Amino acid sequence: MCMADVPGTTMSSEGGPFFDPLAGIPAEARALLWQGMLRAVEPAVWLCEQTPPGTRHALPPRVLAHWGERFNAALLPRQTWAHMRRVWRIEFAVAADALEALLLDGDETEYAPLLAACCTRIGQIYSEIKRRCGLLFALLLLRWELKLLGYRGSQAVAPLLFEEEGR
Repeated sequence: MCMADVPGTTMSSEGGPFFDPLAGIPAEARALLWQGMLRAVEPAVWLCEQTPPGTRHALPPRVLAHWGERFNAALLPRQTWAHMRRVWRIEFAVAADALEALLLDGDETEYAPLLAACCTRIGQIYSEIKRRCGLLFALLLLRWELKLLGYRGSQAVAPLLFEEEGR
């Protein structure tokens, strides 16, 4: 599968099980989310590709120990607007970090489940926003969050830029 393709819209006959990180995203938001996330991680991936061969671009352990198991979609209708937006923004950032690491490292066993879990939670919150405010507002808010995602700091690039002294 080409990374520009939206997962779930094309099937790959290349080896291994088919991985669809966007399975939990409503159909109308899939292409927008995938293209926006790719656009957000593209500069970091480009910069990392310019590093010397053999440089590992791994996420810090705190990202991999994400709190996802404590997320309860059944409580979304009772959440305040501000709380729901905060959680949504966290999920976007962690999903972008996981996608970036997946593109750089290629280790699907470590990063693919995290990416899929974050995308599922993004889809659940998107669905709640759509229920409360309508489809148009939900899509506009999704587009806005993806635009903000492009300004995040890259977890994979930061160690390359800010190496500790004395190594």
